Amino acid sequence: MLNHPNDIRVATIEDDDDYREHLAALINGAEGVCCVGSFRTAEAALARFSRSAPDVLLLDLELPGRNGLEVISEMIARWPKLAIIVLTVHDESAKIFTALEAGAIGYLGKPVSSVRLLEAIAEAQAGGSPMSTSIARLVVRKFHAQGRLRKSLDQLTPRETEILDHISRGLSTKEIATQLGLSDRTISSHLRKIYDKLQVHSRSAAVSRFLQGNS
Repeated sequence: MLNHPNDIRVATIEDDDDYREHLAALINGAEGVCCVGSFRTAEAALARFSRSAPDVLLLDLELPGRNGLEVISEMIARWPKLAIIVLTVHDESAKIFTALEAGAIGYLGKPVSSVRLLEAIAEAQAGGSPMSTSIARLVVRKFHAQGRLRKSLDQLTPRETEILDHISRGLSTKEIATQLGLSDRTISSHLRKIYDKLQVHSRSAAVSRFLQGNS
């Protein structure tokens, strides 16, 4: 039951029963927020949300049935205004960026203090992106790395970029040479320059950097 019409409506998806109850009690005991749903699985939450989605969702990643990463993009597609904060013990960079790219706006590592969690809920509702300090540092590092990668790609000439694009589509040196009307030796020379500029030593590494920089 809502305490006030302006309360932030919060739901949780957490498979640890004790922690789930803790979250519900914390939210319901604070001013300006109320818990409108406390679920053990994503499936149960999706069934309830079909009637009314909350303002903010606290989402664990490791869940029975469909895991948290699997449902983020689906939830955002159905409820674009839903602010999802991942609340988990997992701090692997791959999971963090997958969650954020799928549409989560915040990522907090457990354990998190009651004060910080309530601040994060308010921050998310206000349009912010609450993150643990360690998580934010990883995100910043990724942006820095992408910036350096972008600078490396910007060093490529139009011809080198064209060749790298052909490589990313699986063409061999001979096929690229035929398409561009160049010799195999010329293509190989361009490849050496590409490797040097991107600081890589193989086709696969060059393609990986090219795709990252254009994603």
